[in-house]
Amino acid sequence: EQEFDGFLNPQTLSCSPNGKVLAFGSIGPGHTFVNVATGETLGYLKSEGVLHEALFSPDGKQLAETSTKNIILRNTSTFDAAISKALAEPPMPPGK
Repeated sequence: EQEFDGFLNPQTLSCSPNGKVLAFGSIGPGHTFVNVATGETLGYLKSEGVLHEALFSPDGKQLAETSTKNIILRNTSTFDAAISKALAEPPMPPGK
């Protein structure tokens, strides 16, 4: 069991297909990306408006976001290096 503290009023939550990254969207415009195993914050991406939803593509190469302002499809390889690296790692074995 892993608990993540310090995130104010999360509005969206999406887990990467490899199970290693969580994307939290809070009241502020944007997502915080967190390493599932360690709880370490990997980085932050700003978005326009208040986020409503975020979903990773099945291969983890894109993140679709909806907000009060627009819909965005992001290429995850252009994210901060720490986020991109974690998203590119192979999936965790079952039961981990």
